[in-house]
Amino acid sequence: MGSIVTSTAQALTVENLLSGKHQTFKPLADKNLTVRWSPDGQYALLFGDHAYLLSLKDSRLQLLQTPDPAAQTRPYNQPPLWSPDSQQALYALGDTVYHLTLLPTVALTPLSVSTTLWSWRAAVRLIFTRLIIQATKQSPCA
Repeated sequence: MGSIVTSTAQALTVENLLSGKHQTFKPLADKNLTVRWSPDGQYALLFGDHAYLLSLKDSRLQLLQTPDPAAQTRPYNQPPLWSPDSQQALYALGDTVYHLTLLPTVALTPLSVSTTLWSWRAAVRLIFTRLIIQATKQSPCA
């Protein structure tokens, strides 16, 4: 809790404003990084041109995913959702939802459900909601 991320051409730096502790990582070429912290403040998902997992606990920055270079829009358009215990997360890349688990090892699994909304129920159960909108053509009344 209380950490901020600064990305420069020289390094990615994490500073805890409460303790004053600094951690320095290799620089990222990604522009416009978005940072989403886990509830316990020990992990962050970083989204830019790529997706990264930042672990303050292990002082590690891990590349999770490289998007399709043919994509015309920024692929990480949904904010990720962390589980209450900070051990799992969901995020969307295009039309695919990915499930990230941190224990016992980091694993990223694409889910086969096309979804636009999600929520957690307890720490380990997922509820998926699929939003379907169909347009129908109606003839005018005489």
